[in-house]
Amino acid sequence: MSLKEGVGFKENLLYLLFGEHLNLRSNVRKFYYCPEGVFKVNSFKVEDTMEELKRIIEQLSKEFKEEVVELRRDLHQHPELSGREFRTARVVAEKLKEYGVDEVVENFGGTTAVVGIIEGKGDRCVALRADMDALPTEEKTGKPYASKVEGVMHSCGHDAHTAILVVAAKVLCSIKDRLNGKVKLIFQPCEERSDCAGAARLIKAGVLENPK
Repeated sequence: MSLKEGVGFKENLLYLLFGEHLNLRSNVRKFYYCPEGVFKVNSFKVEDTMEELKRIIEQLSKEFKEEVVELRRDLHQHPELSGREFRTARVVAEKLKEYGVDEVVENFGGTTAVVGIIEGKGDRCVALRADMDALPTEEKTGKPYASKVEGVMHSCGHDAHTAILVVAAKVLCSIKDRLNGKVKLIFQPCEERSDCAGAARLIKAGVLENPK
């Protein structure tokens, strides 16, 4: 079965990440990206290999699940307001280095942002982003991992976003020899406050360049 027009986002992302390494049974004859947002490929049998990659990623994700839970709960207990994500950024950078991310840049653009690069084979680049800041909210959940910071809480899920992307980096580092290009990891500060414009500031500082 050949990859067809109208395939799902997950399959398209897998192709973008692993495309040149998926072709085990036939040659790629034509590949292009069409305006409708789907890939068109002729004579490219990938079903078995796609399933294999999805199986590996799902297996690793299950294996690392408890790390996501543990990290999320740690971040939840230590929430930090927009522009003050100092501990969060430090934890993120330490984890990325531990997991084997090839390049880790701290304080990107003069902010608390952390940017990581996973080097695969080829020049393509996919960027994955998570926000890190919490909100000025008092937590009253009574959970054992509730916020330890008075008046500050991860009530919008950025602790989960950050934990998921950190461990996704571990998954990708585990299979980096099969990556068809680079993966850029962007941990953005200051998403909750419009006055400090976290995303805009990072873009202005070149976060989407080199590689792009």
